[in-house]
Amino acid sequence: MATDTGIHRGRVVVIGGSLVGLIAGNLFHRLGWDVNVFERVTGNVEGRGAGITILPGLVDGFRAAGAEVSEQSLGVELPARIALDKAGRIVAERPFRQVIPAPRPSTLPVTRSKTSTSQPSR
Repeated sequence: MATDTGIHRGRVVVIGGSLVGLIAGNLFHRLGWDVNVFERVTGNVEGRGAGITILPGLVDGFRAAGAEVSEQSLGVELPARIALDKAGRIVAERPFRQVIPAPRPSTLPVTRSKTSTSQPSR
């Protein structure tokens, strides 16, 4: 793909279509690279990555890739971590602000581009 200046930068192959792989592919595409993203998983991956947190820099990465997002649009804020005993009583608590992904990742805003995605042959 040629950029607005008409420069073609070459070809990039991204192995892994997870969050980081898709952002990387999008960013390279926006810089004028011909991008292929390869993902091994063929089924629904909505439930995977449930333990991932919204780390510093993730929102900036999404914005650089063209998505209009905020921490609040990506997940739910938790103000602390707690430990429970077998009866479900809180036995320890530590303030620790963190945003975790919303239960339904399909609600995220999606920016579509002409970046090709395909699956490697086996």
